[in-house]
Amino acid sequence: MFKSILPFALLLAGVHAAPAQADMPRDVRVTYGDLNLASKSGTRELDRRISRAIDEVCSFAAAEPGRTAALAEKQCRARKQGEVANQREAALASARTPVSVAASAY
Repeated sequence: MFKSILPFALLLAGVHAAPAQADMPRDVRVTYGDLNLASKSGTRELDRRISRAIDEVCSFAAAEPGRTAALAEKQCRARKQGEVANQREAALASARTPVSVAASAY
């Protein structure tokens, strides 16, 4: 069931790209309008999509000066998980909220 008042995408802001990486993505949208988030399988798929988006955003973290690639990616992943947590929870809460449809007789 879709709720049109809510966005059907979570947004992950990417790391700031260095000039040599100007063509790399800065933001990634995770769409979920096609998922039934009231089901376990829908929630698992949302989590997979979020994970893939974080992989995409954080794969560029190795370019941050003064850090090892592994440490930079690990820190980026932790930051992005925290940033998207509220959006994820709002989407799941919305799916658990019953939808009422009002009808009137003429």
